[in-house]
Amino acid sequence: MRLFPKIIGVLVAVILVFGVFSFVSAKKPSASFDAPDEIKAGENFILTINIVNTDQSEKDYVNKVKLSTGVEPLKIWTYTASTASKEAEWSEKLNLTLNKNTVIVAEVTTNKNEIAKKDISIEIVSGGSDSSVDKDVTTEPVGSKEEETRGLGFTFWIFISVIMIVLVGVVVYMKRKRKGLL
Repeated sequence: MRLFPKIIGVLVAVILVFGVFSFVSAKKPSASFDAPDEIKAGENFILTINIVNTDQSEKDYVNKVKLSTGVEPLKIWTYTASTASKEAEWSEKLNLTLNKNTVIVAEVTTNKNEIAKKDISIEIVSGGSDSSVDKDVTTEPVGSKEEETRGLGFTFWIFISVIMIVLVGVVVYMKRKRKGLL
């Protein structure tokens, strides 16, 4: 029975090494923006967000892309395994009208809860008509589909934690039983 604790120790070490390796080597999604160089207040323009997820597949895919001003959501695209892009790189477009300098934040989330954030500061140049519009930011559809970087998913780490607790419990039980405390 002395072999059992050693086997448990080796299993724990293997799980920890695998977890650290998976965490370090996990490929995370990323985002970038394309916007005009000059934007006048009240003038309509198209903001393009470019999404990259090198692990894109039916089992690991981007399930949400959210554009916001940090407080107010501008647009949310949601995907499922069947509707997600089959390509590792693609883009979404949003038709915007701004009336003041604005920071726009993109948040790309995968189904494994990996999150990438990217922001762009859009500055308004002089000109345009900013006094006739009530809102600072307005959006219009561009004809695309409607609709959060943390390493491996939270569920995976919960699973590993439960396994570790069970293994420690088994080892403690076996030691107590051997000493005649049970």
